[in-house]
Amino acid sequence: MAEARSHWLKKKHKLATQVGTQRHANPNFNRVRELIMDGAIGDLSAVYAWGNRQIPRPGYLPAAGDPPDYLNYDLWLGPSPWHPYNPGYFGGCLSWNMYWDFGSGQIGDMGSHMIDMAYWGLDLKLPTTCSAEGTEQNPDTCPQWLTAEWDHPANDWRPAIKLYWYDGGKKPGMPSDAFDREKLFFQPGAKTPAVSPIEGGKIGMMVCFDWFYPEVARVLAIDGAQVICHPSNLVLPWCQDAMRTRSIENRVFSITSNRIGTEKRGNIALTFTGKSQIVDPSGEVIVSASERSESLKIADVDLDEALNKSVTPNNDLFKDRKVAFYKPIIRKVV
Repeated sequence: MAEARSHWLKKKHKLATQVGTQRHANPNFNRVRELIMDGAIGDLSAVYAWGNRQIPRPGYLPAAGDPPDYLNYDLWLGPSPWHPYNPGYFGGCLSWNMYWDFGSGQIGDMGSHMIDMAYWGLDLKLPTTCSAEGTEQNPDTCPQWLTAEWDHPANDWRPAIKLYWYDGGKKPGMPSDAFDREKLFFQPGAKTPAVSPIEGGKIGMMVCFDWFYPEVARVLAIDGAQVICHPSNLVLPWCQDAMRTRSIENRVFSITSNRIGTEKRGNIALTFTGKSQIVDPSGEVIVSASERSESLKIADVDLDEALNKSVTPNNDLFKDRKVAFYKPIIRKVV
């Protein structure tokens, strides 16, 4: 501290300093706060933050040699209890941050950055309640995964709000009460679905309820998609059959990856239909997963099959389209 102060005194009229998290110097995160303050994302009742790192540590490391000459190991330990030297503690904060005597886990590492965005954007102060859940308590290491929630009181411009944290592989899910009411939570997208090149072909992406709209798969196919990937939280029973039709009418492969099980939130419970599947351009289901259990299915396919849009030698799906009929289709329905 004395050395740092001596340098500061020499340059105190020339040096500008900032103490805090680097996110506050990033214009993108300033923009997030502006969106909140301007009401662009509506009234908030909850905010979610999470980190995706998974760093399992069973306990403190055993002794492994002596510290190198250039390292003052006692100084590095600081006020923590003594632990024998092990080079595994070194190499960056991810090497030591899961040990109670050295760190505070993912919530004290990435949490300080991710949760900061919520505190900054919502003018949060002290919470009124806090609860947390994690892996079984370990006297040596922080929880391998952790979820936490805080209740924050209203202030002069927003109502009371809940803050949630997830780490170690835990993440917030799609709110169950958003099912069939997405329009109350999200703005409709305005961009054409994207098609991306991969090794050996092109893939297009659609999600969840997109299966109900044939034009989504058709646009992807016209733009060159040979495979349509369809990650989903499906509750209604018809999608898997409908995606066979989407594959047939566009002569593409489709991959629907769906959830299983039941999610309960409050008085609402949703049961997902499972049965993830891979379908070929003729509508045949190549592989299908279980309705109730997790599984991994792999299939070898020839993506060039999706380049052939002929139904018969005399019929082509795309060349034979009657585009003059499209105008009535796009009339606005009131």
